[in-house]
Order: sequence, then C-alpha cells, then structure tokens
Amino acid sequence: MLRSANAQRGGLGGIIGPYDISGSYGILGQLSNSLVLDAENTIIASAERHHVPVGLHVVTPNKKILHDKIQKGFKLI
Repeated sequence: MLRSANAQRGGLGGIIGPYDISGSYGILGQLSNSLVLDAENTIIASAERHHVPVGLHVVTPNKKILHDKIQKGFKLI
C-alpha cells in the first residue's frame, strides 16, 4: 500500500497511527503487540526503500518512547 501511495503522490511520506493499526488487527490499543510492531517495521522498511520520511503518532509521549521510535527510523513524531 505504501509503495503504490507514494508512487502516485511523488513520495511525499506520511504518518501512521498506532491505534489505526491495532484497530485493523482487532486489538485496539495494544500498541506493543507484536502485530503492531511488525506492521511498524514493515512500513519503515518500505519508506526507506522509497526514500520517503515516515512518522508516527506517539499517543503517550515520554523521552524513552520518543528515543526508541527515532532510533527505529521514524522521522516525524
């Protein structure tokens, strides 16, 4: 999905919502569930392959979460 969306829009990038991802898997709010984390990794890898920035809505920010998400590859927080 990210590949086709960025190809059509010129690769502008985007921000993902962890609640959207968890809700899509039927596990709303389980942001540390492996399905959600695997989806984040897949999106980051695709964004890196297409040289577009990807961000994440951090629901309850704290320094550790922000640091971890930046280290993971998110460019927009």
